[in-house]
Amino acid sequence: MSATEVKIKLDIRLKSTNAEFMVVEASGVNVVKSGDAVDFFYDSERIAGVKGNKIILNGVDDDGVHFTISGVK
Repeated sequence: MSATEVKIKLDIRLKSTNAEFMVVEASGVNVVKSGDAVDFFYDSERIAGVKGNKIILNGVDDDGVHFTISGVK
């Protein structure tokens, strides 16, 4: 979309059943670079971040409980 605004498509499924765990698509995600880190904000809330070879995803489950998923490449 632009250098500071992107569209994100995320599809995370359970390995055992292939059931959807976190499947979302969002436009208008703001990209903020600070040093060697890149953060992604949606509706003023940090939804993800990338630093080096690590990615962190923030979410909220159906019960309103916040959680974080991280991965390393």
